[in-house]
Amino acid sequence: MKIVENTASKQPEGEHGITIHCFGDSVTEGMALNGAHYAGYGESPFPARLQTILTDNGYGHVTVRNYGHGGERTADIAARLGGFACYVSEKITIPADNQKVSLGTMVRENGHVAGTKLKIPYPDRDGKDYCVYITQTSHDTNPVRIDGVEYTLTVSDETDWIAKTVADGVETIIPEGAFFFTANNRSGTVNVLYSGINDGDELTFERWADTMEACGAVNGGKYLVLGSTHALFERWSDIEGATGEEKYRNYRRKCMVRFGFRFIDLYDEFSRHGVDYAISAGYFRDVSEEEIETMRNKLAAHLLPGAFCYNGIDGDVHLSEAGYHVIAMLIFQRLKLLNYI
Repeated sequence: MKIVENTASKQPEGEHGITIHCFGDSVTEGMALNGAHYAGYGESPFPARLQTILTDNGYGHVTVRNYGHGGERTADIAARLGGFACYVSEKITIPADNQKVSLGTMVRENGHVAGTKLKIPYPDRDGKDYCVYITQTSHDTNPVRIDGVEYTLTVSDETDWIAKTVADGVETIIPEGAFFFTANNRSGTVNVLYSGINDGDELTFERWADTMEACGAVNGGKYLVLGSTHALFERWSDIEGATGEEKYRNYRRKCMVRFGFRFIDLYDEFSRHGVDYAISAGYFRDVSEEEIETMRNKLAAHLLPGAFCYNGIDGDVHLSEAGYHVIAMLIFQRLKLLNYI
């Protein structure tokens, strides 16, 4: 359903185009939904719902990109975006016949990753530079560039493989310490950031917030940070509180201090707007008034109802199209309030 408003003061379509890059994990990707990985008009992930809302409301000069990859942790997302300098930790030889070469097999133990030759200067829980594993090589990753040479990255069996994009019959040495750039051209006007679900115990609020700020700075400081729809903050050792509610309040306060109005508190915003935004867009037409009231009560208690979740289970982190529409509406409203669009 179109959200009607006065569009007389907006930029004309095509003038000074704006690009919004949505970075994150499977929640941003839109796992298993129509249009996963992309932001096509009318599709289901929240970047696609955002593109649909923008287009329907006269923001034809705004393009949304979906750079969500399932399974990635905060540091992996930051490395892919450019918030952290990513480098090759060992010399790699690309043979003259251009057979692909492994960047190391990812070994995951209790959320801790080791074994890759792609790293960032960000200490893991053992105090070593963090091993990066790029889980997918869709539209935002390839081609990668190292020392001015273009390469193509592929993924299989938890291994990142690399080969020159154009075979030239020449052996190529990638030196230790060489910077590794992904295809993300960093030309987006706004970054929308959502991460933390896949992280291990080395992640704390301060590390997460530092990383979000580094990612936000890539495009000159125009960014939004989405807070979790579930109690992620209860896992962070530097969030104080004897109860879940106390931890949430302290988490919210810290986010407001760090990010100001660039922080969208999904945990709270869903409780106040979720049902109304969904109903206004035409969702839940066949749902009874009693069921709607039950949804409102669950949201008031900070429990996401199954109707907003992909698998229909209360509190699941992966959302249905209705749930993603709510996130997109919250982003849309904040983009306008901050004059980002």
